[in-house]
Amino acid sequence: PANYYVDLATQLVERFEKLSSIKFRNRVGLVYQLANHLSLSYYRYLYGINAGNPLLPQIKANYQSLFNITNRAVDILRSTFQVPISDGEVGFIPLHFGSFIKQELYQHDYKTVDIVCPNGVSTSSMIETEILSLSPKIKVHKKMSLQEYHKHGSNADYLISTITLNDKHYL
Repeated sequence: PANYYVDLATQLVERFEKLSSIKFRNRVGLVYQLANHLSLSYYRYLYGINAGNPLLPQIKANYQSLFNITNRAVDILRSTFQVPISDGEVGFIPLHFGSFIKQELYQHDYKTVDIVCPNGVSTSSMIETEILSLSPKIKVHKKMSLQEYHKHGSNADYLISTITLNDKHYL
């Protein structure tokens, strides 16, 4: 099944590239990030879990063209899964594309940030997009779950967390 989502993500990236005339340099990273997202999305649909997307109005307002192109690219998913895909679900995907578009703009004089969220998946991607929109001199080093943070720690310049981290390294 993992290859299934990688293949589907590859098709999604190819479709997005054709529609947007953007070629991603780190295509492999984007494909694997999207494959992970798609596998989680499929299980939400399968079990009727509607996570919602509280940032959808902001995403549509601030990244309108990115959202519109993604919405057209997502037709691949609609035909494959044979289910309607809501704007809320579509709204998560431009954040992945947007983060890889921004990566192309980075210079080497940047500060690194690690993002810690309870599960380390969708919320951290939304936070990443917001952080990257603040300055081209910020690079997200890692997005990780709380468990990953406790196991590996952080060596980034800054650490951003959606939850309180009760350890001696946290200021």
